[in-house]
Amino acid sequence: MVDALAKTVQQAEAEAEFHRVADDRWAEYERTGKAIPGDEVNQWVLAKVRGKKTKRPVARRLDK
Repeated sequence: MVDALAKTVQQAEAEAEFHRVADDRWAEYERTGKAIPGDEVNQWVLAKVRGKKTKRPVARRLDK
């Protein structure tokens, strides 16, 4: 029972941290207008998974 409660608390803390980070990142996007398009992120991840050397995509201002 104690283990189950501890696990539930850990999950809640991890979820709260996830949302804190997401809120911080959204605030940064709203402040700067800079982001990395999803397709560029996907291409970068696929290249990394395939073992290819690739440059990390760079955030830039996107049209809203």
